[in-house]
Amino acid sequence: MQVDVTFRNIAPSEALRTYARDKIGRIKRYLPKTIDAQVTLTLDGFRNVAESTLRGPGANLTAKESSTADMYAAIDLLSDKLAKQARRHNDKGRARRNARPEPLPEPDEGDAP
Repeated sequence: MQVDVTFRNIAPSEALRTYARDKIGRIKRYLPKTIDAQVTLTLDGFRNVAESTLRGPGANLTAKESSTADMYAAIDLLSDKLAKQARRHNDKGRARRNARPEPLPEPDEGDAP
């Protein structure tokens, strides 16, 4: 999975970039066919905002989280939200694949012309 990290209104940090890549990269186990992820880290006044978009075949997940503590907390909240969305998407797909259509009713022998 390709994870791109963008910084807005904050100095780029290799530690933050690596942390974001590791946390978002863990979601790959729920969506193994995910092509790429875009993570944007923004400092908006006192709020640390982390946004992400995951794109893959049949799945486009988007999440946004903010924290006043620090950017690491915002990334943690973001990864939790994306993991929940990915699990839900995965479970829905599994339920659709395992669903069996109801069999058609047998015609009565007395209904034949």
